[in-house]
Amino acid sequence: MRQGIQSLMTGIGGQGCYALCIIELAEKITKSFFDPAAMFERAVNLGYIRYRFDNPKWSDGCFVTAPDRFLSTLIGKKVTLRKEYNINYIPKPNEWIIIAWEKPGTNSTLTHFTLPDWDPIEPKISTVCLQGHKTSLRVFSVN
Repeated sequence: MRQGIQSLMTGIGGQGCYALCIIELAEKITKSFFDPAAMFERAVNLGYIRYRFDNPKWSDGCFVTAPDRFLSTLIGKKVTLRKEYNINYIPKPNEWIIIAWEKPGTNSTLTHFTLPDWDPIEPKISTVCLQGHKTSLRVFSVN
């Protein structure tokens, strides 16, 4: 096990929802299991996620800089990505969506990501989803 694994898990648990959704999407597409911590660390090393192992509470948290390349690496196929503001958009064949949620906070807006049928946080405690609203979709096209 890697040194500092607990700090890594804290960072993923606190701000890794988009990365976890991409990993879950890869599992759905390939019907395979991916170790979330290993895939997260791999994406950081490849530059697909901006994360500081020395400071998991860093304000930029787990920012996914290249979601399309991250998914492409996991599934071994070319992937394109676009942002869709029509939250009622129905994906076409070979399209997969991740939903962006927002909830205004005291000092900033809280953002959370889910799949239509999966939430990396227990849905009953996800305040962004319970008290917030859907703002956009990330539409991944797999070629």
